[in-house]
Amino acid sequence: MDLGKSAISRVAAIACVTMVALGSGAASEAASASPQIGGTTGCPSSGYIEHYFTCTSLSNGVLQHYKYTNDIAETAYYKTGGSATSAAVGYGKGSSSVYAGAKTISSGQSVDASWSGVAYCTSTVGLLKASSGLYQTPPATC
Repeated sequence: MDLGKSAISRVAAIACVTMVALGSGAASEAASASPQIGGTTGCPSSGYIEHYFTCTSLSNGVLQHYKYTNDIAETAYYKTGGSATSAAVGYGKGSSSVYAGAKTISSGQSVDASWSGVAYCTSTVGLLKASSGLYQTPPATC
């Protein structure tokens, strides 16, 4: 089947748009109205949904951190109340930490980011830097 130059150009353009939408490089981030990690805004009192999926309940939301087996770490904050705030999510490993750019979110919205090259069996914590302070999840492990 001969697609022709115009069809190939359309396929290439769609691939580029998809790559930009998904994010590229070491960090990918988004602000949205729906959860990206666990599909929930709940958090058990232990902070452990699984050993590789941790969370912290905050007065105006939930901070979640997830470790993927393909060396990707993801952190998300789901805002459930209060006024709009600037929030930057990140992850910490040992004494170092990395944050995505800050996003202004309102109640009912979330912000999340993921990072590649984070070894699955390395213990990491999810981090949130907000105007009200710094917050973290319990460590996620393999």
